[in-house]
Amino acid sequence: MRFFISVTLCIAYEIFAQECKKDEHAIFGMMLRRHTFKKLKSSIAVECNRACNDDFRCHSFNYLITEKLCELNNRTKEARPENFVPNSERYYVRSNKKRGDLSPGRFKALLLAINYKSLFIDKFPLGSIPEFPAETCEEINASEDGKAKSGEYWIYSVITGKTALVSCDMEPEVVDLTLIIFTICTYLYLLSKKSYVYSMIRQTFKGQILSIITARPRNFSKQMCVFDDHYHFNRLPSIPKKKSVKSTHVYIDECASGVHNCHSSASCTNTVGSFKCSCNKPYRGDGKSCIPLPSECQNYQSLTGSDRKITYGNQNTVCDRGIHGWYRFEGAAGTRMPTSCPPKQRCNTHASGWLNGAHPTVADGQVTRTVCFHWGSNCCNWSRSVNVINCGDYYVYYITGTPACSLRYCSTD
Repeated sequence: MRFFISVTLCIAYEIFAQECKKDEHAIFGMMLRRHTFKKLKSSIAVECNRACNDDFRCHSFNYLITEKLCELNNRTKEARPENFVPNSERYYVRSNKKRGDLSPGRFKALLLAINYKSLFIDKFPLGSIPEFPAETCEEINASEDGKAKSGEYWIYSVITGKTALVSCDMEPEVVDLTLIIFTICTYLYLLSKKSYVYSMIRQTFKGQILSIITARPRNFSKQMCVFDDHYHFNRLPSIPKKKSVKSTHVYIDECASGVHNCHSSASCTNTVGSFKCSCNKPYRGDGKSCIPLPSECQNYQSLTGSDRKITYGNQNTVCDRGIHGWYRFEGAAGTRMPTSCPPKQRCNTHASGWLNGAHPTVADGQVTRTVCFHWGSNCCNWSRSVNVINCGDYYVYYITGTPACSLRYCSTD
């Protein structure tokens, strides 16, 4: 069937048949899926090649025979081998563009869309411009048949829709296969003995072991591992070192490159593979959205005594009847009021005070809550209303004394 399609195509499209002789990248019965960025009707397949040459994004195309449809791709099968699949109705062609050839259509498109100095480059390599970013450095190297040069390339950022200019090391590294086989053999030996050491290694280094096993040579077999009773190798194959493409880890400093989405009133902190945003004082929020702190969050009095904590007993019997204003628990006192009933005779007082209700979120703003005081068999023998504000990293409470003595507002971590 495939032979019949090939013969029919060469008869029906004589012009393209001549192009096929020049281009050795036409593969019948195959297609590259999930990377088509443009489709167009064409009665002769050679027009697909012209259309691909006129678009800097195009690196290959599929031709749908039954519908006479061109599918322009922004990747090649080398860059995305997992998406190169059989399809009896199509054939795949890798672009044969030459650097330095610039068609009139291509020139016009570039003038309208891009203001680059290198207008006379007909084919932009993957990752060479921000409009044509790659997923990884490995994808760039694969798209160039493993001949990509080390340097800076445009890669998709962790932020959707944004790109970052990063350094890619395309140089191959030497892999010592003898060491890899030794590691695998050791793992298999411990596995066969089902020893405690094996269990410990398996739990601690599971990820690393899987990576090493994945890197084993294709012809590896258990017969390569031969041990004596004293755990010595009787035989270990002498395998020459070989070169393999280095697995390049892309390090993007989103904070320095400016591709982060932190708020203008927030600080960006770079982390491995990502970044963190935190609002600067006097602002609050998640760092991506920051709003000014209320004045109450900036003008308060501090309650710092360790005897306010619910873990502290009653030694001096202190009363809070005389305190009025906005207060924050901090230091040895902890960070906030407890939200469950503590035992009585705690916090260095008789009746221990606690917040009967949940603390507010930042979005809730200022809320009113009830503080209960535990005495006798009643967790809320006395009560007093307080105002509470979530300031982001801490809470502030508007307290107006206590209804009696000796009562106190307790704290916890």
